[in-house]
Amino acid sequence: MVDITLRRADGADGLSVLADYGRFDSYGLELDGRLVVVEDRLSVAGGASAYRNRFGNGGRGTSATFGLVPHWRVSDGGGRGDVLESLDHR
Repeated sequence: MVDITLRRADGADGLSVLADYGRFDSYGLELDGRLVVVEDRLSVAGGASAYRNRFGNGGRGTSATFGLVPHWRVSDGGGRGDVLESLDHR
């Protein structure tokens, strides 16, 4: 099972880093973070990863991914511009 949920952009600043090394000289790096640009108005969450894969049968591959999730509060009057929340149909 894989959880591919996007990180919410509202909340405190933060950064997480994951580096790994595996069989057959495979390795990768993941960065995941959140940045408040304007307090209670604008913030951005994002992530990026890069991997070099090697397989036992001699195969190989590389991959790179990235994503951004903005959070924008338009006004104090209860209007929300949370892009992720408007797309979440749970």
